[in-house]
Amino acid sequence: MLSKRQRQLLRTLDEGPRSGSELARALGVSRRTVIREVASVSAWLESMGAGSIASDPNYHLVVTSDEALASLLSQDLSDEARVLLCVLRTPGVAIAQVAEETYLSPRAVRAAMAEANDRLQGIVSLEARVGYGIDARFTGMEAPDLLAALAMDSSGVLAELERSCSVDSLMRMVGEKSDEYRLLMEPYLSRRQLRIQTLAAAYCCAWIVPDSTGVADARVRAVSLFQERKQRLLYRLITHRAAILARINEALSSHGIRPTREDLGSLIFDHVLRCGLFPTIMSAEIQRQMRSMRMEHPFEFDFGSDLSESFREFDEHLYVERDFLSLYVLASLEHYSQRPVRVLLVCSRPSVATINKTLIERGVDGVEIELADDEAQAKRLLEQGTHDLVIGDSTVASRFSAEHGWDLSFSGVLSAAEVDRIRQFALRVLYERDIESLLPKDSYLELHVGGTDYLSELSCGLKVLEERGALSAEETGLILDRENQGERLQLDGVAFPHSITPVMSATFRLLVIRPDVPLRDGDESIGLIVITLASQRLADKSSMFNYLFSVMHDAERSHARLPRSYEEVVSFLRRDFGYSASEEEGE
Repeated sequence: MLSKRQRQLLRTLDEGPRSGSELARALGVSRRTVIREVASVSAWLESMGAGSIASDPNYHLVVTSDEALASLLSQDLSDEARVLLCVLRTPGVAIAQVAEETYLSPRAVRAAMAEANDRLQGIVSLEARVGYGIDARFTGMEAPDLLAALAMDSSGVLAELERSCSVDSLMRMVGEKSDEYRLLMEPYLSRRQLRIQTLAAAYCCAWIVPDSTGVADARVRAVSLFQERKQRLLYRLITHRAAILARINEALSSHGIRPTREDLGSLIFDHVLRCGLFPTIMSAEIQRQMRSMRMEHPFEFDFGSDLSESFREFDEHLYVERDFLSLYVLASLEHYSQRPVRVLLVCSRPSVATINKTLIERGVDGVEIELADDEAQAKRLLEQGTHDLVIGDSTVASRFSAEHGWDLSFSGVLSAAEVDRIRQFALRVLYERDIESLLPKDSYLELHVGGTDYLSELSCGLKVLEERGALSAEETGLILDRENQGERLQLDGVAFPHSITPVMSATFRLLVIRPDVPLRDGDESIGLIVITLASQRLADKSSMFNYLFSVMHDAERSHARLPRSYEEVVSFLRRDFGYSASEEEGE
């Protein structure tokens, strides 16, 4: 494990060779300290198979594996993770020892403990006790479970486990018995989870076999005992499946929840089973997302809280995040539009896949999501090419060739920003596909103008569309009132009048007026008018404008002229600017 200063040294040398004096100035230390730190970092790089540091005469990196070095540079552990690694390796470790190993001050160690207590409330409680050291009290999961959950979502923690446990030799020592365990658990856990679980049990061997002597023997025995406990838990859960389903159905009934999916109880049981074998910890990002959801859906989140407590009563070692249970209910209550955007979601972990699926469904309207939780299934579905969007784990996406066209890859649980990007992608798919239904031909008007004043000609055009039945007299008045207020939306020769309409509609309505000569609005020349009506019922009133303006920017980059017919308007709004090229070829 590198200190903050050692990480800074490594990053400085990654930028290029440095003299001892330059490194001393960059790090704010003496030349003697530089020599000591260089030796430590060089030995660590060699142990990780990434390279070393040479000096002839300046210090520079000797890289033996670009991939290993890039991975190491990306593995930056937080103070909280560094302290937890010390605590999970050595029960009762003293704060002074943690400070020495992590290169943190005792005050920083205590601050990291407080952060861990806050984030992992209900899982572990750290307390410094005089004469003992740091006391760690676990609730619902054991030390290896906590460490495995942390390593699953942190490449830095995983790298430290692999280095500390000498992963290759450990796997050889645990041998045939672990192979039997793997075969038993394969229906429920991925190979990556099983590997991380083995490393975590070995790393936490002092918690599992506290009286053991000899590090290697203790690690092997710890892995064996940990796996035996998981097997017993698996048998207990499967044997009591009916009783657990009864608890789930009772909780649904008591909270007045009537899901549309008949298999909801089974889905929740499968989630509980996987969490029992490999617990999942909610990240800080998803905790923030859950807070806003909880305000909107109090009954469903009460259900998750009560059911989680019920599982604790069933087995004190069964830890299931309460909010994850609520997400299953929210997903089962969702109703999709008749023509949804089809999304392929590829995640290697079924529980995380379900969480991400629910986050997307709660944050993105009009989507239908198909899950693929293994590589073979993902390849088969990608080859079919029936999905509008393809998103998934970066670890899975990296194994596919570029022609598969992934729209977004991410790590672990989706962040709010990533959900918003998916929402924008879905809107683009939805609007490009449905332009003709949003803009029927009767809502398009080629206007022979009698003058060039924008507002007066807009009024004339709206009256014609009103006579056709494309909009009501009230809507005409609302549009004109809005345009007369000033601050009109105009971009590159296109005006975008808009209004909220009392007419109930599940989507936006578009109307287009194309004057036969450009109109004048002050200094602006208007060659096309695109009108947007948004129902009061629509929760999202801005997405159409985001889409329309993105179309305009794409048109500008493509040097596309403004459309001159209904067919060209439809192509224009679909970002298909081929009509410009075809006309130029014809000329």
